[in-house]
Amino acid sequence: METLAAVSYLWRTQQRSRAEAMLDALLANDRYEKSPLLWRLAGRMAEAQGRPARAAECLDRALALQFEHRPKEVDLGVFRTDYGELLGLFCKAAEETPGSDAALPDRLISRIVSSADRWRSVDPQSGEVCRLAGAALARCGAIDLAWDYVTSPLATDEQTSLNWSALGATYHRQGQYELADRAYELACADDPANAELLWNRARVLIEANRRNEARGLLETLAAGSWKPEYGWIQTLAKKALASERQRTTDSPARASPATQGDGRRRFFLVGESLTGSGESDQAGGVRFGNKGSWG
Repeated sequence: METLAAVSYLWRTQQRSRAEAMLDALLANDRYEKSPLLWRLAGRMAEAQGRPARAAECLDRALALQFEHRPKEVDLGVFRTDYGELLGLFCKAAEETPGSDAALPDRLISRIVSSADRWRSVDPQSGEVCRLAGAALARCGAIDLAWDYVTSPLATDEQTSLNWSALGATYHRQGQYELADRAYELACADDPANAELLWNRARVLIEANRRNEARGLLETLAAGSWKPEYGWIQTLAKKALASERQRTTDSPARASPATQGDGRRRFFLVGESLTGSGESDQAGGVRFGNKGSWG
C-alpha cells in the first residue's frame, strides 16, 4: 500500500503531524476504516506520543474488528498479549488528566467491560483478564465493578486469608486503597487473631486518608491481647496511634518530617524494612506492517 509506505516514511523522518494527518484521512475512508492494521498503527503512533487514551481507543477498535473475523482456532498466546496490552493502556488512560473531556471515565469503563467480555468469551478460564480489568476499572473510580472482577477468579477457590492478604498487598502497592481495604477486611474476618493483617489494613486506611477508621484499628491493636509473636506489631501500633493523636493537635505547618509529600505518613507492610522508606521503528518506536494475527 503506497499510502501506508508514505505514512511510514513521514513518521520515520520525524514529520509526525503529517503522518498522523495522512493516517487519519485513511481511517476516514470507507475503504480503510475497517482495517485492523491501520487502527493498530494509529494506536502505536498515539502511544509513542504519550496519548494513552487515543492509543487505547485505536487498539480497542483494531481488536474489535479482528474479533468479528477471528479464526475458529485462536492463538491464545497472541490473543492474551493483545488484550493484556489493551487493558494496560486503559489503566494509563484512566490516569490521564481528562481536561475538558469529563465523559472520558465513563467511556473508558464501557470499553473496559466490552474488551474484557470479548477476552472472556474466547478464554473463559483466564483469571488474568479479571485482574487487569479490575485494575483498569478501579483507576476509573468504578470500585464496586472493579471488585466484582478482581474477586471472580477466587470465587471457585478456597477463599483463605492468604488469598485475601496477597490480594490486599498487591493493591496496596499499586495505590488502589479501596480494593486493598476490601481485601484486608476479608482477610481479617477469616483470621481475626492475625495482628499482621489488621496492621496492614490500618496502614491502607491511613494512606487513603481515612484516619478515623484507621485509629479504631490501631486502638484495637494497641489494647488487644495478641500472641507473643505479634508483640512488635503491637508496639508499632501504639507508636502509630500516639503519632496520629499528636497529629490532630498539630498544625499542618508542624507536620512530621516522616510524612510523604502529600502529608500521608508512610508505614510499612509486614516484611518490609522498617529503616527505609513485530520490528520496531527506531525513529519513533512504532511498528509498521504488524498484522497481529491470532491464527
